[in-house]
Amino acid sequence: DSFFVEIKNLAGSRYNPVYIDLIENTPALKGKLKDITGFRRVDLYYEMYKQHISPNITFTAEDEKIVREYTDDDLPKVQDFYREVYGNKTSERKILIYLDNILSAQNLRAYILCDGFQRIYGVLFGRETVDLNEDKIYFIIDDIVVDPELRRKGYGTQLLNFVQRDLKENGIIEIRSDVVKNFNEESFFWLNGFKETETQLMKKYFGD
Repeated sequence: DSFFVEIKNLAGSRYNPVYIDLIENTPALKGKLKDITGFRRVDLYYEMYKQHISPNITFTAEDEKIVREYTDDDLPKVQDFYREVYGNKTSERKILIYLDNILSAQNLRAYILCDGFQRIYGVLFGRETVDLNEDKIYFIIDDIVVDPELRRKGYGTQLLNFVQRDLKENGIIEIRSDVVKNFNEESFFWLNGFKETETQLMKKYFGD
C-alpha cells in the first residue's frame, strides 16, 4: 500500500497516470502487485526457485563436491579456508579467535563442503539450542561460508540441504539464522525456504 501511494503521488512525472488508474481500479491486479512487492514476495521467490531453478542445478564430475560432518582433524584446513576468504579483511588473530568461539560451542553441529582431496570450499557451523517459550529444540546457524568463486552455483544449497537431512534424522525440524539486511544475503535464505520473523537482532555500542 505504501508503495502504491508513493507512485500515485508521483503520477504525471516519473509514472504514467493511466497505469495508476488501472491499478487502482483493478483489485485483482492490485492484489497481485501487492504480493510481488510485499511480504509474500518471499514465498513467490521460493516457489519460482523450487520449480524452475533448483531442478536444473547439476555438477560435472570436476565440479562435484561432497558435504560431511566436521571433525577436529579438519581444523587446520578450516583455518586455511577462512584465511583465504577473510585474510585481506581482518587479522590472523581475529580469525583464530572467531573459529575458536564457534567450534567450542556447546551442542555444536558443524559441516564442511569439500572435494575428493578434502580441500574445503564451504562450511556451515551452528548449534542445537532451546526455545523455552515454544518448548522446542532448534538449530541456529552461527556461520555459513562458501568460497567466493563458487557462490551462486548451488553449493550453498547443497550444503544446507545436507544439514537439513542430518538434523531431521536427529529429530530437529527447524533452522534459524540472523541475516544481514541486504538483498544478496536475504535472497539465499528466501530461495531456500526461510521466512522472515517478527524478531530482530538488536545491538548497543557503548564505546567512545
